[in-house]
Amino acid sequence: MNTQKRFALFFSVVLILLFVTIFSSYLLYKNRQLAHLANEYQKKEYNADVALKLQSKPMLKITLDYTLWDEMIGFIKHPDVSWAKDNIDPLLQTTGFNYIWIFNTSGVKVYERKGLGSLSFSNPFPTNTIHRILDSIPNGIKQNCSYFAQNNNQIIEISGASVHSSSDMQRLKRPGGYIFLGRVLNKDYLHELSIITDSQIALISDTLHKNKSRSHQITIFKQLYDWNNKAIATIQFSSDDKFIQEEDNYNLFSIIIFVIAIGLIITSSFFYVKTHITNPLTAISKSLNTEDKTKIDHLLVKTDEFGQMARLINSFFDQKKTLENDYQNLIEHTNSLVCETDIQGVFTFSSPASITILGYEPHELIGKSALKLIPDTEAKRLSEHYIYHPPAPGSGFRETCHFRHRRGDWRWVDLSVTFYEKGPNDIRIITIATDITERKLAEEALKQREEENRALLDAIPDLFFRIRKDGVILNFKAPDESLLFTSPETFLGRNLKEVLPPEVYAPFFEIIDNKLKNNQIHTFEYKLFMNNGPHYYEARIVSSSANELFAIIRDISERKNAEILLQESEIQLTELNHTKDKFFSIIAHDLKGPLTSLLGLTEQVIENFETFERKSIKKYFQIINKSALNSYKLLENLLEWSRAQTGKIEYQPIIINLKDIIHENIAMVEEQASQKYIKINAVINDNYSIFGDRQMINSILRNLLVNAIKFTSQKGQITVSAVEKIDHIEITVKDTGVGISKDELKKLFRLDCKYSTLGTDDEQGTGLGLILCKEFVEKNGGKIWVESELNHGSDFKFTLTKIDVANLS
Repeated sequence: MNTQKRFALFFSVVLILLFVTIFSSYLLYKNRQLAHLANEYQKKEYNADVALKLQSKPMLKITLDYTLWDEMIGFIKHPDVSWAKDNIDPLLQTTGFNYIWIFNTSGVKVYERKGLGSLSFSNPFPTNTIHRILDSIPNGIKQNCSYFAQNNNQIIEISGASVHSSSDMQRLKRPGGYIFLGRVLNKDYLHELSIITDSQIALISDTLHKNKSRSHQITIFKQLYDWNNKAIATIQFSSDDKFIQEEDNYNLFSIIIFVIAIGLIITSSFFYVKTHITNPLTAISKSLNTEDKTKIDHLLVKTDEFGQMARLINSFFDQKKTLENDYQNLIEHTNSLVCETDIQGVFTFSSPASITILGYEPHELIGKSALKLIPDTEAKRLSEHYIYHPPAPGSGFRETCHFRHRRGDWRWVDLSVTFYEKGPNDIRIITIATDITERKLAEEALKQREEENRALLDAIPDLFFRIRKDGVILNFKAPDESLLFTSPETFLGRNLKEVLPPEVYAPFFEIIDNKLKNNQIHTFEYKLFMNNGPHYYEARIVSSSANELFAIIRDISERKNAEILLQESEIQLTELNHTKDKFFSIIAHDLKGPLTSLLGLTEQVIENFETFERKSIKKYFQIINKSALNSYKLLENLLEWSRAQTGKIEYQPIIINLKDIIHENIAMVEEQASQKYIKINAVINDNYSIFGDRQMINSILRNLLVNAIKFTSQKGQITVSAVEKIDHIEITVKDTGVGISKDELKKLFRLDCKYSTLGTDDEQGTGLGLILCKEFVEKNGGKIWVESELNHGSDFKFTLTKIDVANLS
């Protein structure tokens, strides 16, 4: 059987299988439609179950605050109709129910309410069964009692729950009464169910009679049960989903027509395949086997796939010829020698490059042994590759050896050797030889320079590291390994991130990623903590290749320590000068002003003493007293601050009960606070103990409390509180005063930005109180800060060292 017949037969079988697959798919489609119908039925039944369960638990949707539950227990004991109208009746509007009943624990109904528009419904709780219904309500769990009842041609859903106090919402104790809600199964109720189930709803009061559903509907029936689990009615859920009618009306005539159609398709396909597929494929196959592109000339005019394939083959033959010509030109013009030898190493072909590499014309090498042009030792090594061990076609090797030039000097040549089978038992060797004499000389010179650089490197006293661009330490050189920050085995081969702290390795990677270009040197300094203390280093980094860099590390600890001492001295001197200038400025301005005013007032009193009335004299003396008191406070703060600056205040820490010392300072300022009707509260744990200087802490608390009183309006409030942290206690002085703007917050606790404003009753300040607080808090090992917003009060916070007195030995 030839290729045409086999291909036509194959195509016919494919068509038959195609039609069988289509028919089978049709049957599978019909089965899937029936399965889909069953799935829709189950979905409708599931939706009906879920909807009834959702509707049967309405009590869970009612949210009563805890106070209402408590008040309802009191209402059950002592019914109050006005309270019920205000608190119970609104449930009918907010929950959608039609009835409310409330019973006491004895089963006596204490309240009943029917919603607007509700139909008449007699009492659904018969006297002889009310206790049995109440007893059926679960106690001690969070569930509710829910069932259906029927009366006067109405069906109502009743949900009940036991009433418990707000402290027993888990229903663990006996209830204080019972509440029931009723909802008539009216149009609204059934409409909600129809939305949830996507169905048409019908209520059937007869529990046994069920309407027969039509053939084009899916219908589900669900029964409703009373409190005694007795069926009283049925709900019908119907949909408009139509059944898919399965059509099987295939007769004998249809089968005969189907078979005839398949036969016609197979016959026509055979001739089509022979003409349009088999014949073109045969022509293409012959053209490829014979490399004769004329056999496909008749296909070049076609626009189908075979025409495209013929044009590609035609183009391939043209390109092949072009490549052969290019290959010949490449061999003739390349600087590398391309030659062919037999298995014994005798030249059978040579490219023109033999003139420059060996000094011979190509024809002069033909018949000459290549092994005669190299040293004996190298000739022996090369011959072992192919003379004594015959190679397999396609194998090869790389080798570097000397070749003697025609003029007598030796040249370094890199050989790329490949074996191929030219004919039966005829192994040939293709060799590409490249003159690398200049490169070898450069390598030897480079090697010599490397030895010189290594000697120079050994004489450098600095640490030297070779690092990959990704941060891996490849090698190092150290004049003394004691200078290393750790032993070599812990850092060689590891990344800088694994052996150095972030503040040290981060500059390395910043230089590697952003700055390291060409051979530019980048320098930065860093600090490491060694066994004998901190050490300072200077790192010089330069790129050595595309993937590596060098880092030269020098210990500059002596120089750095000297610079740090000098900087600290300069800073200290600057601060001392600034402190001195500020001190004299305060004395000159803040102390001179009140004294000048004081002198002026006393002169007026002296000059007009005889004419002043007693009230006027008293007023002037009050002004003089207030001015003198402010001057005294300023002088006291100045003296205390100057003693702190000169180190004359000694830090004498002791264990102090925090609550006691806070109450002591509150007592000292209570008289001042009472003048503005300000209330001071203290929220302090009795067991909080701190470790610090008592006098300094007194000064801190007193200044903060006086400041709070000063900037709090009359009838305001000040609160002193404390919070325990891990190793300290955070103390807060909170006021309801005028607050501080963001710009003014930056001036607090700074001597160079004096911050002093009038209080809410025009009280004056010295501007040194918060500065003293900062000095004393820091001397006690804590920190101080403020959180404030304009017109929303201020929170001054500071920390002190915590002491656990119970664990002290």
